[in-house]
Amino acid sequence: MAATLDFAERLPELPASVPAQVAVSVEDRAGNRTVSAPVALDLPPALPRLVITEVLANPAGSETTQEFVELFNADSQPVSLGGLLLADKAGSDVLPEAVLPAGSYGLVVPDKFSAAEGKDTPPRDGTLLLPVPGRLAGDGLANAGETIQLLTKEGYVVSQYGGWVDVSATAWSGKSVKRSDLNACDGAAAWGKTPSPATPGW
Repeated sequence: MAATLDFAERLPELPASVPAQVAVSVEDRAGNRTVSAPVALDLPPALPRLVITEVLANPAGSETTQEFVELFNADSQPVSLGGLLLADKAGSDVLPEAVLPAGSYGLVVPDKFSAAEGKDTPPRDGTLLLPVPGRLAGDGLANAGETIQLLTKEGYVVSQYGGWVDVSATAWSGKSVKRSDLNACDGAAAWGKTPSPATPGW
């Protein structure tokens, strides 16, 4: 008989990169007890509480310059963004050196992005712009939907959008896909299912 165990107790806090092992001890109602063989744990480094919150893959203006990926700093402290990567299946961009204040939004945009181009909603005043060379993630964001990840330079996933919504239709031009729950895991349930007018920095 298979069983799924839900562990209520958290593993102890351990420093990143320290070799660790875990063993599970099980006791049945008759008092029979067994202990599993130790299993090695690879503890990742502490990750910043940055969340991908909005993706505009099909802007009303030029897809070469007006796409964006919005980030939110859900931490209580400022976060340094330099060296983090924005990646999709075709490529990645290294974010520029910048600090995103706690509770604030930043926009990853192509370096020729224009906040005043007139066809798309401009970013909210004071929103941190994070320009990267050329198109986002090398060749731009796929309108049909694709996984977009925010990664550390070591390759750990900080946050991701799974590309669940196709925004290719002409009716979705200038509309974005938005996260609906900042505290949920990076699954489809945390995102809206229908594009809506872009709200960069809001």
